[in-house]
Amino acid sequence: DKGHLSNAQAGEFLSFLNSNGRGRDLKAVLAAHLGSEKTNDPELVKEVLAQGWRDGSDRTPLPLLEVLPRKSPSRLYVLHREEFEVLEEGSFVRRG
Repeated sequence: DKGHLSNAQAGEFLSFLNSNGRGRDLKAVLAAHLGSEKTNDPELVKEVLAQGWRDGSDRTPLPLLEVLPRKSPSRLYVLHREEFEVLEEGSFVRRG
């Protein structure tokens, strides 16, 4: 497959980022475009990604980790270089 990561590959990438310090400025991980409903249960995806981050062994806190809905619109995410905001029901929540 070109352009798609397996859950394990995405977890390994997060582990790599966290193990060499490149993940320190990471504010959020948004998992989107999930494939099969059988193999990509949102809770499984979230756990695999969180475990990948922890496997990196840096003590950097886990960034905001969200699995976006497969068949419905998600919340609006506003990304800035220095901060992260999530628009929830008409209000902004500042993260990071």
